[in-house]
Amino acid sequence: MAKTSAPQPQLKGETVRLARRAAKDQKVLAGLLNDILSNKEKVRYGSFQALLHLSETEPKALYPTWDFFVGLLTGDHPSRKYIAIHILARLTSVDRSRRFEKIFREFYGLLDDPSVIPAAHVAGHSGMIALAKPHLQTKITSALLSIEETHHSPHRKELVKAYAMRSFSEYIAQAKRRKPILEFARKQTKSESPSARKAAQQILDRWGK
Repeated sequence: MAKTSAPQPQLKGETVRLARRAAKDQKVLAGLLNDILSNKEKVRYGSFQALLHLSETEPKALYPTWDFFVGLLTGDHPSRKYIAIHILARLTSVDRSRRFEKIFREFYGLLDDPSVIPAAHVAGHSGMIALAKPHLQTKITSALLSIEETHHSPHRKELVKAYAMRSFSEYIAQAKRRKPILEFARKQTKSESPSARKAAQQILDRWGK
């Protein structure tokens, strides 16, 4: 990785401009990737915002860096895992080489990460992935239904389940196996999480009849 530093965006407009530069200039992109590893939150966050915008608007330009973000899924840095989850989930929209399928177990293993942050965001980005890769929906559903089996405390499990409910609501219309999702939703109507209860009820109102 080149030891360069990308100019840090301060405003939304600057973030957009930096993302556009990175899409066309490999040195700018290398600087952003280098800054993602910074211990300085401001530097790391600024680079993440530019890369996130790039992954949403020009994912093909960022797709060649796939392995870099896969590398962030391991280690003891929840913030790096958070970044990788957000970027990789968006890059599945252009993943014609089926790279995500190769890291499926590793990615969903983060549901049982020591930190609840990666767990919650894996659950919360599963809808995006399920829509990009419909053939994985059954496996994704099974992974999300296993949240109760993780090591997290009951309170944190409810938090992760709330994120999972949002994802279920995004792809249940396409899901081949709705029954397990509906059963999960019925249980979440009694969740301590208001957002989980709301998402569960919305699913049941539309699909549970």
